Parts: sequence; structure tokens; C-alpha cells
Amino acid sequence: MADGMPWKRTAGEWNPLERREDVRAEDWVRLVPVTGPELAELGPAPSVPLDANGIPLRPRERLIDRKLAPLHDLMEPGGGPDLVCSERLVQALEAVGATGWTATLVPHVTPHRVAGHRLYRLDTEGHTGPLADTQLRLNKLNPQTFHPRGTDERLNGIPLTPVRFDARGWSGHTVCWSPWFNGPRSWWRALIVRGDVFLGLQRYIPDLVLRVDRVAWEGESRVQPVQQPGRRLGPQEPPPEAPGLEEVLARVAREAERYQHTLHAGASEAEVAQDFGRLGLTPPEPLRRLLASSNGARLYQGALVLHGVGAQGSLVSRHEELVKFPWYRREAGWVVFGEAAGGQVLWAVDAQGVVRGVGRDELIYGPAAPLHLWFADQVADLGYAWDHDGQLPWTERVLRG
Repeated sequence: MADGMPWKRTAGEWNPLERREDVRAEDWVRLVPVTGPELAELGPAPSVPLDANGIPLRPRERLIDRKLAPLHDLMEPGGGPDLVCSERLVQALEAVGATGWTATLVPHVTPHRVAGHRLYRLDTEGHTGPLADTQLRLNKLNPQTFHPRGTDERLNGIPLTPVRFDARGWSGHTVCWSPWFNGPRSWWRALIVRGDVFLGLQRYIPDLVLRVDRVAWEGESRVQPVQQPGRRLGPQEPPPEAPGLEEVLARVAREAERYQHTLHAGASEAEVAQDFGRLGLTPPEPLRRLLASSNGARLYQGALVLHGVGAQGSLVSRHEELVKFPWYRREAGWVVFGEAAGGQVLWAVDAQGVVRGVGRDELIYGPAAPLHLWFADQVADLGYAWDHDGQLPWTERVLRG
């Protein structure tokens, strides 16, 4: 990035690490969140009390469907200063002994525990020093701005690259917040980590999905580095119950009248073999079992559609249609076997039987869970949405797209 360009608050692209510069252990870099979690934001974020300068006193708590959250490692949900991160990023921070951070599990949109994909709200008590001789792009809402050195940390403007911090104000942690920027209606701050932490994250997560911007650390610190590692806060969600596929199918059959399910008789082995041969794919064993029990289904009046095979099936035709739409990003061998209301997300299963969502915008969504657990999650959440339709603001989107 050329000098004089403003820092972006978030990265608009899903691409992993747009800037893969060489980073040394003693360097400092900014971890740039990706805008999100898009489809996962099913509930409104409650209002947050502000201080006299309009800065939030605490992060927002929002309702998120973790099954539909993109498989990014650092996200900003929008409308607030909080950052949401993947569980694997939290695990990597723990593994490298990073200091100054805390992570709190993001609650799921319904009371049901979800397999696979988990998200955490990421915060830190660490802080950088003030900006050091860094220019600011003026805030259009308030054109008054000041030279950074020696001013209040809440700055009406966006820093321009190169961004430098005065190390004499450093807290001693390896994960830090920058000063607040921009305001007064849209305060935000950047997440800064030391180079050895970043390199450790890359070791544990080779395909780290976020962006990185290098920053400069100037001056000599007067504090000793903090040794106490960061930690997770609050109760950790126990794993969900693990019903078998047959148990989930039995529940669907029992509740067919109540939730207006349309089910079909199971497919024959010949139908499965013929259609998958036409696609040049091997049906994952869990999907084979699902098709043998119910050859396609329309559940919750179409909130979840499962494709079948054979003369009345739609699995092959759906795959053939997707060839024309390259923005549905899939890996080799993934079988699209179902979709959410309105086709906003296609559900694909890989050779190991793990399910992920495929979005129109080239995004891959959660839950990254085995098919039987994904199916149990869907049945539990969609049943909850049906029972509360019209009472909760997000049920229309979930049930009708």
C-alpha cells in the first residue's frame, strides 16, 4: 500500500491475507478484520451505552446463527467496535502464549447448541502508545483535527500509511488496541499484534483468513513485557447432543404434519449410482444413507430443501446449473445436496461427510460439522424459528429467505 493511503476499517474481500509481507518476530502488524458475518446476523444488536464522546462503553451483544457465519478468522459484524473471531484463532492465540487478549463465546441465535463452527468476541486490555507523527485524513463529520503527538487518544480522523506508534506508551502486551479513530458517530480502533504472535498464528493456521498491515513501533518502551497469557472468559459451551442420522430422520417424520414437511421414499442404490456417475462424483457415506431413507425432502414448507436423485430428483440438475454460476465457490468433490430458503445458501458435503454452506458471494459458511450433526442443528433451529414465527425479527428471513 502506498504512503498516504488511509487505513481501511475492514477488508471488503474474503481473500486470505491480501498483503503477505515478510514479518520478523520484533515487528508489529495490524490484523485487519473482514466485513461480516453477513448472513449470520439474524438478530438486532441491542443498544450500547456511550460515554461523553460517543464511544461505546462495552461491546455489542448480537444474535448470530453460527452455522451461517463465514469461515473467516477475524470479522467485524458492522455497526459496532467489537471484533468476532474463529475458535481456531483463539486456540492459536492460546498456543503461542499471546498476552493481553480475552475471548468470550458468542451466543447462538437459538437456545440450541450448534456443532462445529464457534465464534468468539475478541477483546484486549493491551494498548499501543499514541500515534507518532502520523498524518490523519480529516473526518468529514468534524473537520477539526490535531497533530497526533500529545493529543487525546480519541482522534477525529483516519490514519494514513505509514502508521507509527510511540512505544513509550505501550502496555507491555503482545495483543493491543490502537487509539480510537474517526468519531463521533463511528468510533473504531485497530487490533495490533507483535510479529512473533503473527508468525505463530501462521504456523498454527497456514490458511489464516484476514488481512495484515505493517505498522511501525518507535521509541524505547519503559515497561516490562507482560508474561501472563490471554484467556477465554465465561462458561464454555458443552458439545451438543450427537443423535444419529436415523434418529434425526425419525424426528422429521414424527413432526411432518406439524411443520409441513414433504418427504419422499428412499432412493435405490441404482438411482444413487447412476446420478453420481453422471456427475463424476462419489456420494459420501452419510449422504448415501440420507438418500436411502428420504430421496429428497421439502422441510418447514421449503425453509430447507434436500435434493434427491433419479427421475424425480434435483441433485444432478442443480449441479449442472451451478456450472454456469462460478461465484458459488466449491472445492473439488463437494456435493451440493440441499439449500436454505430462497437459495441464499447451498449446503455441500465433502468426501468425509462434513457440511459447509456455499454462498452466492464466493463465501464458504459454517458449520463444518458432520452431516448428521448439521441435520440435527437444522431441525432444532428451524423448528424453533417456526414456533416463534412473527415473534422474533429474524424468523421471516430464516423460514422464507
